[in-house]
Amino acid sequence: KEEQGTSITLYLKDDEFANTYKIESIIEKYSNHIQFPIFMEKEEFTPAKEGEEEGKTELKISQINKANALWRMQKSSLKAEDYERFYEQNFHDSNKPLFYLHTKSEGKLEYNSLFFIPQNAPFDL
Repeated sequence: KEEQGTSITLYLKDDEFANTYKIESIIEKYSNHIQFPIFMEKEEFTPAKEGEEEGKTELKISQINKANALWRMQKSSLKAEDYERFYEQNFHDSNKPLFYLHTKSEGKLEYNSLFFIPQNAPFDL
């Protein structure tokens, strides 16, 4: 093998899990914040330009997950928009959080925390 790294190839039946959108949403939901990037080969269609009869379908490789955890990043490198986007994507709340707290503690134990308080209480509370 000429390149370093691990390559995983999945062979799926042509049903729900062979749908590109479904695979991307599963990866984003469960693996968006792991430290390893996940790439996926996707077909992209380019419409025909003037003078061409047909459009082109090309295979492109793109990274699906973000491969970084917001709570593991330095607070100084983040902006309020980063926290708000993270909150909206992960907690499915279109409102900005009322308050957020990002801490890192080091000692015998080390931990990182990211705490959000929503503007409105959930309906089921």
